[in-house]
Amino acid sequence: ENPYLVFIKSKDRDITSCIIHENTRFIHSNAFVRCTSLTSVTIPDGVTRIGEQAFNCCTSLTSVTIPNSVTSIGGSAFSGCSSLTSVIIPDSVTSIGGYAFYYCKSLTSVEIPESVTKIGQMAFIGCNKLRSIQSNFSSKDLRCLVIDGELKAFAPANITQYTLPEGITKIGNFVFCLCNELESITLSNSVTTIGDQAFFASENLKSVTLSESVTHIGFSAFYNCVSLSDIELKKVTNIDDNAFCGCSSLTEITIPVSVHSIGADAFSTCNKLAAVYCKPTVPPIAETSSFSDNATGRKIYVPRNTEQIYKQSKGWSAYTSAIEPYDF
Repeated sequence: ENPYLVFIKSKDRDITSCIIHENTRFIHSNAFVRCTSLTSVTIPDGVTRIGEQAFNCCTSLTSVTIPNSVTSIGGSAFSGCSSLTSVIIPDSVTSIGGYAFYYCKSLTSVEIPESVTKIGQMAFIGCNKLRSIQSNFSSKDLRCLVIDGELKAFAPANITQYTLPEGITKIGNFVFCLCNELESITLSNSVTTIGDQAFFASENLKSVTLSESVTHIGFSAFYNCVSLSDIELKKVTNIDDNAFCGCSSLTEITIPVSVHSIGADAFSTCNKLAAVYCKPTVPPIAETSSFSDNATGRKIYVPRNTEQIYKQSKGWSAYTSAIEPYDF
């Protein structure tokens, strides 16, 4: 009845296809949520916005045509559309909401126009069959979507090893989250920041090669990367809360002289971590939980003649019995 809103009543959620009325201007949030039999939908010219969760969990949806009138795709709009194989986003769109295509696990390619200036977090996370992101902002191999130096999305299909192209300054939040085929990655010399939860729960990631330009490792950046055993922090200055929490394959870690702060639970529940080599002569800011629940008998080695300073410093005092002098 209202040409500006679209709702599908519960009794109608078994529809298989839909042609939306030509006068519609706005597909409302949750309009088609859990229409699990819906295989195709035609959105008419004139629609300007696809609301949040509009097609969430339409698990049979294989194709969707987005007209040139649409300017924004809401958060979780197509989240969980597990049969959706490809998406062409018109050049009228300027923003794609967070989780917009989350766990579209059949999605193999996506075209994103240069008009898009905002992409929300986790927009393409769980799209593990995604082979290419076609855009003026894409890397030459079409694997990386980079806007203003920030890596916004990654196409992870069939990749076990990867080297980031130059020009990326920040790995965006969640970008490699749940990339379960990825085993090793080398960061380019331009990268300075690893965003929050950037590699969250990438369970097969074994090796990360940082450049000397990386200074900041974000919140939960490598949380629960249970296979991670090889990483050198080089010239990192800040390690945020939970950064390596749950990295249960780490056996030792070197804290370089450049580090200023180590957050709460940064290396907690790394239950094979037996040796921490901490090079700064001035103890970095740390928390009492920074190295909690490590391997039994874990040692923290600090520069000789600084052990008493460490033992009396905030955070480090919780590990008095583990701190020992070392000649670096």
